[in-house]
Amino acid sequence: MDQQIGKQPSRTCCGVIRETKYQVREKRAQREGPQPWIALKLTIFVTIGIMGYAAYVYIGRFCVPMIRGDPDALGSRALAIVFLVIFSMFYLMMVWTYEKVVVTPPGFAKDHVPRSVQPLFSQPPPATGPLDGVVGHQYEATVPSFPLPTDTSPSTRSGTGRTHRTNTRSSLTHTTSPPMPPPPPRTHSQRSHHSAPTTHSSQGVVDDFHATPGSVPPPHESPENNVYNERMTPTVHEPRRRRQDSNEDGLPPLMYSRHPRTTPILLPEYRYCERDQLVKPTRAHHCRACGTCVLKYDHHCPWIGQCVGARNEKFFMNFLEWAVGDIDPQHIVIIALSGLFLLFCAAMLISHLRLILLNQTTVESLRSQYMKEREDRVLSRLHHWWEFRAKHRTKKQWDSEWGRIDYEGNIWSLGSARANWEAVMGQKWYEWILPIGRSSGDGLSYPVNPRFDQQGRWRRRIEWPKELQGT
Repeated sequence: MDQQIGKQPSRTCCGVIRETKYQVREKRAQREGPQPWIALKLTIFVTIGIMGYAAYVYIGRFCVPMIRGDPDALGSRALAIVFLVIFSMFYLMMVWTYEKVVVTPPGFAKDHVPRSVQPLFSQPPPATGPLDGVVGHQYEATVPSFPLPTDTSPSTRSGTGRTHRTNTRSSLTHTTSPPMPPPPPRTHSQRSHHSAPTTHSSQGVVDDFHATPGSVPPPHESPENNVYNERMTPTVHEPRRRRQDSNEDGLPPLMYSRHPRTTPILLPEYRYCERDQLVKPTRAHHCRACGTCVLKYDHHCPWIGQCVGARNEKFFMNFLEWAVGDIDPQHIVIIALSGLFLLFCAAMLISHLRLILLNQTTVESLRSQYMKEREDRVLSRLHHWWEFRAKHRTKKQWDSEWGRIDYEGNIWSLGSARANWEAVMGQKWYEWILPIGRSSGDGLSYPVNPRFDQQGRWRRRIEWPKELQGT
């Protein structure tokens, strides 16, 4: 009894913390309108203060004593002048680029797209995964809810009962986003080639992958319930399947192929924003902090007091380039401040350098990362952890069938890293480092990778244009 009494406060405390976290998320999701102006712009004044203090310490406490020839100076007057000139060049460029990224709006959808009623869905939306429908996801859309049918047939309750328990658990844990209704029955050959997700809940991790033609589904699987498992968080964790005989390539006979999302993200009904009541342009996203949809939304940066988007992404990159160069190892305060800028800006520079070369935003890269994580889970189910070559062959087989996730599987890729870079940073080399010029395009429409269909769904290599199938 004493032990039970002692454990009760711990559970209550954890429950309060968890409930508070959910309440904060709910309030944030339900918040209407942008944050107060002072909350958005306060960090700008903090950043200006840090930059000003860094200049004072460097010039007043480091260079001036050397210019005056003080006994405790760290160098000669000539050395001080050289340091001062180099510092001034980097500092002025950093201030200039920061001013450009702060005063240049990212571009707002409401300034270019009129308000409209929500478009009707031409067909029932496809089943979605854990990221789809999450507030803040790149393709946030209003998806109609359908009731979960109750299946009381003996076949569902027979056997091990996994399907019945999983559906019951799903109805309790996913009350805010009910599953989609089942599609009409299809033949085995149609299921092998159709793009509708097929998930094996008995495996727990094989989500958004389907069996290749000629393979058979695992036992204890109810085909009519497959469509619901797409939205379920795996709840049944079983030990690894008994390994079957391998074929001549060292791969098990039951193989799974890559299965990209089937959501037609280019259709207007999937781009409607309820908050702004408009159809968002492609790559636009609603920012809760700014309270509006931002063109080519990347992320909301508190250090510049606004979002990084279509109109100011280039200047944000220019600022990171010059902020990384503002490093001085001579003074302890400068080391601390410059170290802070170095770690933060260098990490952001490397991240955005990769994103620009891929022609992706931070939000859009989450989809690719999520697909890679799903593939890793499937590979760990198909092969033992030490079978690196078999995993490599399996992944190579998927790439030969679909292409690489970050390149051929990127809907906004322009075909080469240079084309992607010039689309954002400009075609002249001096535009890459100076805050002049602008990115190409109007921020409202973007060319679509021809490896995707007209609705924005990734196609297999055999469905690509002939000139692209060999690449």
